[in-house]
Amino acid sequence: MDQRTRALLAEQDGVIARRQLLELGVGVNDLARFVRRRELARVHPGVFCDHTGPLTWHRRAWAAVLYCGRSALSHQSALRAAEGPGRRGERGDEPIAVAVDRQRKVVAPAGVRVHRMAGLEQRVLWNLGPPRVRYEDAAIDVALAEPTDFDALAVLAAACSRDGRRLGACEPRWTPASGWRGGPG
Repeated sequence: MDQRTRALLAEQDGVIARRQLLELGVGVNDLARFVRRRELARVHPGVFCDHTGPLTWHRRAWAAVLYCGRSALSHQSALRAAEGPGRRGERGDEPIAVAVDRQRKVVAPAGVRVHRMAGLEQRVLWNLGPPRVRYEDAAIDVALAEPTDFDALAVLAAACSRDGRRLGACEPRWTPASGWRGGPG
């Protein structure tokens, strides 16, 4: 592998998409050789990792985002990426939640849950690796999926108290009096 390929692998925690390899000038025969030599291992169709062992949560997250194309971590996965490992209540083997534009249809591979979202471009922090939905939006998405109002409020309270955040961080979309405002669609 050349230096540019190794640099991209390092930037993406050892995970790379077939389309990225082809853009870097890696030929189809070269890719087959990397897989045969076990320099790369298939994670999902068109997504490879630079080792053959079990994947960490972060590598699984990269693989899910790369598989889905223009996408980002969402829901619990976006919260976990922001908060880091050891998030309370997380086992680490939950499906990776990925958001794609509402107009796209993506068939989720094993271990990935795809959510179609309106306004994805504005809701995502594209500069992060892997890209993820903004923390406040992800917290609201998780709260809306909770079975009871009490559980939803618990999610929002935990999210808004993280790292000294105030309830005002969630205010543009959620207030107890008005409920959900300006939802994602």
